[in-house]
Amino acid sequence: MKVIGLTSTPRRVAVVLVAAVLASSCGGGESTPQERPLSLAEASMLSQSLYSNLLKGGAEFEAATTLVAGGPQLSMSGIVDWSTHSGHATVATTSADQQVSEVWWEKNAVGERRPGLDSILAASGAGREPVLLRAPDMGRRLDQVIAVVVALATTQPENAQLLLQTPGTAFLRTDFLRGMEVVVMRYGTQSLYWLEAGSGALLRFESTSGTTGIPLVVDIVRTGPFGVEFPAAERQMTYETIGELVQMLTPV
Repeated sequence: MKVIGLTSTPRRVAVVLVAAVLASSCGGGESTPQERPLSLAEASMLSQSLYSNLLKGGAEFEAATTLVAGGPQLSMSGIVDWSTHSGHATVATTSADQQVSEVWWEKNAVGERRPGLDSILAASGAGREPVLLRAPDMGRRLDQVIAVVVALATTQPENAQLLLQTPGTAFLRTDFLRGMEVVVMRYGTQSLYWLEAGSGALLRFESTSGTTGIPLVVDIVRTGPFGVEFPAAERQMTYETIGELVQMLTPV
């Protein structure tokens, strides 16, 4: 299953990289700028990276961003099943209005766990630890991050020759990440890929854009098949069933 509207490759997602987020989020090492055009071998490695993710099935991931430009931070930690485009993550922000503690997603739905509303929702017939269901909404930062995580796997490799012709594409530098040697490459002007030097495995994805001013870093912690279970039906409530209570919910 795919998240509706969330399946474009991250190379087209309009979000911005902030260097401070990179430094504090996941521990890249010291590096020396070495920007130059990619070789064909490097372009081939880059072109295979997201397709290789699909073959691996899924991943544990960590994501760091902000809710709005210069605003509260948002972090997610969870799993994604790239074979079904579904996932589950814990959610935390520095916002005083934060209400979402967990999120699930699949093709047509996003489920939010909002513990602070349990007593209110109980009066509406909610079961234990209710989960609010809604349609995916690309106007929400939470869903934008989900979109990127889902899109880190593609059904076929990109054409390496065409990749070389994309303006802005370059080899940036060598580096170390979580004790592993990596090569850092830029695709176009917006997307950075940290690939393990030996295997070409994607360890980190960053996105950059001059339009939103919002940072995003996604670290792939571990890959492999990960099954995702959506909350049981007796825990689910839709936004429609809680009527005017929707006005009390802070979008994330």
